[in-house]
Amino acid sequence: MPLHVEQARLLIRVGALRFTGKSKPSLLWDLTLLYRPAMVSTTGDLFITKVEEPKLPDLQHYPLADAYDELDLLGFPLCDPFTLVECDTTATTPRRNGNATADTSTSHPTPHTSHLTPPPPPLILKRDMHQHIGKRVSMLGYMIHVKTTTTNHGAAMSFGSFIDTAGDFWDSTQFPSVAERFPFRGRGVYRLTGYVEEEFGHVSLRTQVMEKLPWKPDPRYGER
Repeated sequence: MPLHVEQARLLIRVGALRFTGKSKPSLLWDLTLLYRPAMVSTTGDLFITKVEEPKLPDLQHYPLADAYDELDLLGFPLCDPFTLVECDTTATTPRRNGNATADTSTSHPTPHTSHLTPPPPPLILKRDMHQHIGKRVSMLGYMIHVKTTTTNHGAAMSFGSFIDTAGDFWDSTQFPSVAERFPFRGRGVYRLTGYVEEEFGHVSLRTQVMEKLPWKPDPRYGER
C-alpha cells in the first residue's frame, strides 16, 4: 500500500519495523536511499553513468534512544521508566530494634548527637506503606494521573497517582502550601517525601517535598 516517507519514518522511529532485524539508523538510511520523490527520464541522454552504491559507516544504535523516540511520538516510554533516571531506585527498610521500627523523624536527639544531621527518611514501596503509617518516608513514582481541586477557601491542591518500581499503584495528597511550592511538571519519575496516612483502610502519602527526577542524557547527542 502507498506510504508517505514521513509516515514510514515515524513507523521506524516508534519501533514498528524491528521485525526486520535491522537497527533504526540502518532503516532510516535505507528509507532515505530508497525513497524517490521524482523520477528523472534519461531518454535521449548521450551518457548514462552508473551510480555507485554509497558506503555507510558503522551506525550506532543505542537502546536508550528508543525510549526518547517513544516519549516524543507516544508521550510515554515502552520500557521501565525508572531506568531513564539517574537515581538509586532500591527501596530500603529502616533498622528494627526488637519488634519496633525506629522512627527517626519523631525521636529526640541526645546531647551527643544533636549536632549531627538526621538520617534521611527510608525509601519504601507501596507494599510497605501499611507498616509506616504516621511515619515520614520517601517514595519513587512514575506519574500516572494528577487531579487538581480547590479547598473551601478556594486554595488549589492536588491528588497524584503513581506506579512504583515494583509495579504497584499508590496515591499522594498535596495540600495547598505544598501544591504551590512543588507543582507537577509533566509526566515523569518523581521523588516524594511525606507522611503515610490511612483513611478508611486506604493508605496514601501526605506530601511535604516533591521533585521531578531528570531523564538521562540522550546518547545520540552526547553529554549535555
